[in-house]
Amino acid sequence: DATAYERSEKMAARLQATINEYGLTTKTEIKHANFYLLKHATVPVLSIELGFLSNPIDRAMLTNTVQQQSIANALTSFLIDLQ
Repeated sequence: DATAYERSEKMAARLQATINEYGLTTKTEIKHANFYLLKHATVPVLSIELGFLSNPIDRAMLTNTVQQQSIANALTSFLIDLQ
């Protein structure tokens, strides 16, 4: 049986694909972090980073209501697909 970490990686890949389908990014790389929660969880865990407010391009996307709705739709779609 897959570990929580392995299941988290699979979920992260699915989430990235969903975000890409909504045109929010074209990235395919799943980043790994050395956060305690991610390394020691007994259930799948995701940490979602959508951009940086210090980056003007990211800030423009994150503060745009149309883009915010697209982000919400992508996350909702991902969560529904998990069921």
